Amino acid sequence: MTDGAGVTITGNFGATNKRCDLFGDNRYIVKGEPNPEAMFKCIATVGEGPKTPVPMTMMQDALEPDMLSGGCNDGFLRKDALLAVVVLDGAGQRASPRGRRRTGTTRSSPPRGATRRRSSRSCSRRT
Repeated sequence: MTDGAGVTITGNFGATNKRCDLFGDNRYIVKGEPNPEAMFKCIATVGEGPKTPVPMTMMQDALEPDMLSGGCNDGFLRKDALLAVVVLDGAGQRASPRGRRRTGTTRSSPPRGATRRRSSRSCSRRT
């Protein structure tokens, strides 16, 4: 499994469970994608599971320097491109103790005192 930017195939209960053939053999949607709505639906239909939410960890790992420059995600962050992060996670749907829904928060850096694990992953073009 590759922890790089983007997903081309999901395998889970209720997931697309097929390869999403993105334009230009990319692992993420780029300008020129003939059908961006259909491709977003394909890669965003991830199904149920795993029991441990991982979207934020995966996003942070995908932006690690060793994954960007010459790595699996080389060319993912570019000066001429806007980065839009879409996190699909059902964890926020649980009610708070007072019965109100919890709202998501945005964080640009890890919490104080948190440590980041360094990745040592290999990557392949079509994972």
